[in-house]
This record gives sequence, structure tokens and C-alpha cells, in this order.
Amino acid sequence: MFISCGNQTGNSKTTDKTGKEQTSRKDNTMKSPVGTYNAVEDGKPMQFVLNADGTGVENYQGTEKRPFKWKTKDEGIFFTYEGEAQEFQLPIDLAKGEIAYGTLVYKKE
Repeated sequence: MFISCGNQTGNSKTTDKTGKEQTSRKDNTMKSPVGTYNAVEDGKPMQFVLNADGTGVENYQGTEKRPFKWKTKDEGIFFTYEGEAQEFQLPIDLAKGEIAYGTLVYKKE
């Protein structure tokens, strides 16, 4: 008798919303998004900090800090700024350790 375990490692192919085929790697562990991500805009620091407890802060040009809460949902990272209702998806590439937000690419420390 052959019994299969659902925890396979390998490549899987899916189709995105545009019908384009995407290949992704299945791993038993997902890289953690927790960390500090940095970029520079007009010579000023830009930063996203994601804490393990689901809180974070966006540091805008070293002058404005915007706290937020984040969570993993539908295979993505979503965040809501403190005091606001709108939820945003954080365009994070865990494999590269990058957040591509607007025209900036934040790199993980």
C-alpha cells in the first residue's frame, strides 16, 4: 500500500489573473517577512520595519513615522496604518528580501 504525504517539495505551476503561467517553488517553510527594509528617496532615508508581533512602522524620509499592523493573508502580506481602515497589500518579495513600493525598492538589512 502506498501512502502519500501532502508535504512535497518541488515546483508548481499556477496561472495568475492575466492568464500568465507562473512557476513557484514549494517549500515546507516560508521565509519570514520580519525585519527592516531600507531605501533612499531624494537623499533621505525611507524604511519599513516589520516586527514579529504583527506591528510595524514606516519611516518616511526620517521625519514621519507611521505605525501599522500587518498580517499574512492569501499568500501575501497586508497592512493597515494605525487609525485608518483601509488595508494595503505590501508588495514584498521574500526570496529577494525586497519591498517594491511605489517607485522605490526597499532592501532587507
